[in-house]
Amino acid sequence: EYLSFKFNTPLWLIKMWRKHYGYKVMRKILVANSKHFVNFAMFNKEFGSEEEFLRENPTFIPSKFEGFYTLDEKCSIKKTKAYVDQKIYVYPVSLLEVVKEADADSFRGIAAYTSTPNNLLSALASQLTSYVEMDYLIGKQQAYFEIKAEREHFNLKNVHIYEGQPSGLITCISKKVHSMFVIPESSNFFLLRNTPDYFIKFDQNSLDEIILNEEIALNESCEFVENGGYLAYIIPTTSEKESHGIISKFLNNHPEFTLVKEKQIMPYSEYETTMYYAIMMKGNIND
Repeated sequence: EYLSFKFNTPLWLIKMWRKHYGYKVMRKILVANSKHFVNFAMFNKEFGSEEEFLRENPTFIPSKFEGFYTLDEKCSIKKTKAYVDQKIYVYPVSLLEVVKEADADSFRGIAAYTSTPNNLLSALASQLTSYVEMDYLIGKQQAYFEIKAEREHFNLKNVHIYEGQPSGLITCISKKVHSMFVIPESSNFFLLRNTPDYFIKFDQNSLDEIILNEEIALNESCEFVENGGYLAYIIPTTSEKESHGIISKFLNNHPEFTLVKEKQIMPYSEYETTMYYAIMMKGNIND
């Protein structure tokens, strides 16, 4: 109860973290969530050299991650001239790790389903430039408008956006793809760090419904992965039931998929973000 009051975090969530991760990890999560959130931006190499970029934008500071920068101001990176001029992509460093692990390739086929705003397009565009081609089904209007705005900002003409639920994937994906990204609505505990009143709106009783919808999104999306292709499941949260629990159940029900990698990124990690991801391959990894 003391920790709940000190860190402005619901008691049920503190108990859940302690049960899943232990006391030390639980406390480190609470401390990290109470600190200022750091946004990372990646330089767009289509616009000259990084040295020139730094001369023109002295408020950007090189981070410990190659090609990534942080802003030496508290304003939003997306409000800077560098972003308006398309000289930077804004997304968490951890998302680039997922894109690479999932072997994203425009020529071999990319698709995604999401119900939450995210920076997947930026991560893909930073690696594949304006030639990134994919089909993107979006389940909620807020996410739809934000992702559509990002597509238009970076002029990603080959990204086809649709609005609908996971069952609608069959209407927008004409053939199986090599890399399928699933970013469903989650408990989204990432927001604890930059939205102090998050739990005023969050209902603990909605967790069961959230988990059910996450399972549905995975089960529907996996049908569109080609043999030898990858299924990437990404959620910005710390919840064993939504992460390892869902993936274990999915793999038991879908023996055609093999787990390549799963990772829980804590808010106190070097990435300074909260995210879980699992990369699964359709077929045998050794084939």
